[in-house]
Amino acid sequence: MAQTLTTRYGTTRRRSPRSNTRRRAGAVVATLLLVTACSNNDDAASTASDAMTPAETATTVGAEQPDPNDLSQVCFSPIVVQTDWFPQAEHGGIYELLGDDYQVDAERGATTGSLVFRGVDTGVDLEIRAGGPFIESPVVTEMFLDGSIMFGYVGTD
Repeated sequence: MAQTLTTRYGTTRRRSPRSNTRRRAGAVVATLLLVTACSNNDDAASTASDAMTPAETATTVGAEQPDPNDLSQVCFSPIVVQTDWFPQAEHGGIYELLGDDYQVDAERGATTGSLVFRGVDTGVDLEIRAGGPFIESPVVTEMFLDGSIMFGYVGTD
């Protein structure tokens, strides 16, 4: 049985049940394609490895994979962060990245230690410098004057 639709312009259209079925089928197919494209394709990877020769497999499987937690080859060390004031709650996230081997230099207002992410040492050192009375100018000026400062807390007011 056909449906009658009235558009906002007052015209009437008739839609057959087949067109509804086609639309639903098209929506299902589009959804399946999207889910398939966004999923992890482990079967394709295993099929590709099955097609390799034994020499290729030995080379690929036996190859040393770089440690994803080792940043020493791609990052400067130490990474210097200049805060805008004394250590306080808003700086907690950056202090959380310090390892247990940190050292505090009270005269400079600097805390230095290994950079740790989720309990794993990254091979890079982190230095957090306190702001406020430890610096003589705004953080952006300090960053301009001291090239070793990589990140800085600045106001966005």
